[in-house]
Amino acid sequence: MNIINQGKWVLYQPVDYPVKGLPSNIMFARRETDGVDWYQFRDAYVGKTDSVWMTLLKPPALGEWVVLMTTRDITLLFPSSPMEMRLIEVQGLDGEHETFRHKRFDFDKKEFLPMRPSPPSPMQMMAEELGIDWEKFRKKMEANRS
Repeated sequence: MNIINQGKWVLYQPVDYPVKGLPSNIMFARRETDGVDWYQFRDAYVGKTDSVWMTLLKPPALGEWVVLMTTRDITLLFPSSPMEMRLIEVQGLDGEHETFRHKRFDFDKKEFLPMRPSPPSPMQMMAEELGIDWEKFRKKMEANRS
């Protein structure tokens, strides 16, 4: 398996549309390092199915990269978000690529890792401190929302 970091993608507004025939309300992204437009980049890989494309986010609360989406069809992606987003290309991946979704990714080691258990919420910690059964309390709160 070969993993290629295709960089960080950011939103921008072009002066002229880089590709003809796009709708007027379309969003644009470009690679931060070299300014390559997403649609031009994407069009160079349309139909290439020997790679798996993955978008990764780094949520501030987690502080680690997490695989958001995986696909062999690059046209299903748009690698930009208000949070920092990156795109990787994984070559030589046999089998089901969906198993990589929601895994952590270490860019230095080029390694996928399982998600860490999330810490208890402040509300859960307070309930447990007060001796309240958190699961019963949570279920009751969900039922009241319906």
